[in-house]
Amino acid sequence: MGITVLKLSENPMTLQEAIDFFVKDNPCFADQRRAYCQCEYATSLFLALCKKHGITETRRYTFCLCDKNNPDPDMFPPEAGKGSVKNESGKYMADWHCIVETPEFLIDFTARQYKASAPYPFIIPKDAIGKKNALMLYAQGGR
Repeated sequence: MGITVLKLSENPMTLQEAIDFFVKDNPCFADQRRAYCQCEYATSLFLALCKKHGITETRRYTFCLCDKNNPDPDMFPPEAGKGSVKNESGKYMADWHCIVETPEFLIDFTARQYKASAPYPFIIPKDAIGKKNALMLYAQGGR
């Protein structure tokens, strides 16, 4: 197994262009069953895409659902940290989650593993973190 070296693309992207490209190129994460337990993979793929296209202001954001760092307790139920909460597909929710952090918002490409009706991608403005109904704020134009 060799080392993969990403060359900086000659076609830089904006963060919005990278999000749009990733969503179009990875429709699998829009499906609850296929997004299940894929947060680490989706986050790694997106961060590699950002790095390749010269986007440096992104990083991994990992948190425990039952922790104070949970950005949206309505979306990511803290009770899942006890291993007793199932999603609509009948799968137990993980007690931790991994998403992308930018200077202004968090991006979750696998939020549908928690709620099938979540936006794809689910974007949480940083000013909504910890507030009730961050999902509602998103739906009302927080993106």
